Amino acid sequence: MMSMKLHKKGEKLLEYRISRINKISYALFAFIMIIGLFSFPLDELISFRSLLPFTFLFISLLGLGYRESWEFDPIKKEVRSVHGVFFLVKREIIPFNTIRHLEISHFTKGYQESKKTGDRGRNKSMTVFSIRLITDSVKQIEIIPERVNSGRTDQIALEIASEMNLPFVVDREYDSINKVELSDI
Repeated sequence: MMSMKLHKKGEKLLEYRISRINKISYALFAFIMIIGLFSFPLDELISFRSLLPFTFLFISLLGLGYRESWEFDPIKKEVRSVHGVFFLVKREIIPFNTIRHLEISHFTKGYQESKKTGDRGRNKSMTVFSIRLITDSVKQIEIIPERVNSGRTDQIALEIASEMNLPFVVDREYDSINKVELSDI
């Protein structure tokens, strides 16, 4: 999972994007894989044994080239979204007048009425930061486990909404004292 951070660009522009730490770790891993591949003799470089390092190198290069950012511009009154890999990116501009509100919502991943054995990792509370448009469509900015989130995404969404003067809706407050149980949602 790639964590996202809020950055101020200039005086008013806010950018919510993937942390540089993630990019650095992918670059470091790619560098280590390249060094590992050069440790093979040239005649064995393209063989079954080098398939795993090539796969890891490819995955780390994809992670290094992945871009996801959301720019909130109060001067132009628009939200600009960019996401994709290397030069294969999708750009989108959302004018403020088409935004109903910024919202934080919660859901339970893998919810089932009867829990079976071996359901480890299911029934996890998730936090969703999204933009709800006046057409009732939703642009999801971030989906993160609530335990990892610790209320950080809620605070960032509130900060963006107040800085951009956009309405903000949250389905329930973050519970910083008690663990959130399935019955609470």
